[in-house]
This record gives sequence, structure tokens and C-alpha cells, in this order.
Amino acid sequence: MKTTKLKTYVVYVSEKFPAYHPKAGDLTLFAHAITNALNNQQSVNVVHNGESLVCDKKKIHTIRKNYEEWKRKETEINEGRAVLSIRQWNGTRYQKGATWTEIARLEKIGVQKIEFEHAEFDLPLIDGTKQLDPFEINLNDGLVIDDFLDWFILGAYNLTEPMAIIHFTDFRY
Repeated sequence: MKTTKLKTYVVYVSEKFPAYHPKAGDLTLFAHAITNALNNQQSVNVVHNGESLVCDKKKIHTIRKNYEEWKRKETEINEGRAVLSIRQWNGTRYQKGATWTEIARLEKIGVQKIEFEHAEFDLPLIDGTKQLDPFEINLNDGLVIDDFLDWFILGAYNLTEPMAIIHFTDFRY
């Protein structure tokens, strides 16, 4: 009997806010927010450097560039030809000797197109028709609105190009 190895597509989430962000170096708690979402739990206690923190957010999706590419990957994953590995770097990413931790491995995902008319965050379009309040999107992405806006605006994302909302749960807009 021949066994087929599945393709693995990877999404990395940040342990800390990036250098360009006003909260640079602070913990994002994304890994814990994803765990909350996947396990349908309200919160988790986190100990970091001896400090006790509570993560009460849920990160049910991530937003990435290359919508068309992610739509293709969604088909492969949902047809059982690939999986999505959600990972977090331990330390500085891509640095020699850097390691990562897998947060989850998903066999089903959802991908929706998000577009920002005139490169503005007001009422983004989902799948070309549905306008949403960015406050709803940022909460489901595991961030407060100011952090969400700073992540995308200061991160020099090209908001004129369609992006992919990659859903980790059954939720869709």
C-alpha cells in the first residue's frame, strides 16, 4: 500500500509585535488566542518570564497577502491533499539556529477575500460584496483596533491588492 505524504502549508504568527509597531517587542499572545479559538475556551493563563498574564482573546483568522494563492491552497487543504501548519518562531525568525513551535495543524480552512477600497480601512469588502466594520475584523484577528490598524498601516501592506482572510474555524463573514 502506497502512503502519500501531504503537502504542508505554513502560516507563522508573531510572538511579539514587530519593530515598526508602537508596541514593538511586547507579546502578541497570538498562539494562546488561536488555542482559545480552536478549543472554544474563553481564556488561558500564560506565564512569561515569571509574569502571569491572561489571554482572553480569540484569533479565529489571520489576514495575509496573495489572495489567489491562498484560495488555491484552501482547495488543496479542504480536498485532503495538504494541511495548514500554524507556527510561531521561538526567538528571531529566520536567524541561524532559530526554531519554531507548531500551534496547530488544520485539515480544513476557509479563505475569504478582503479588499480595502481606496486603501482605507473604513468598511472593507468581504468577497466583493459584504461591507464589514473593521472593529469586528480586528477582534476576530486577536487584536484591539489600534494595534490592528498599526499592524497593517505601519507595516507597509499594499492595501490596494486583495488580501486573504484565512479562517482557522468554521466561522465566515
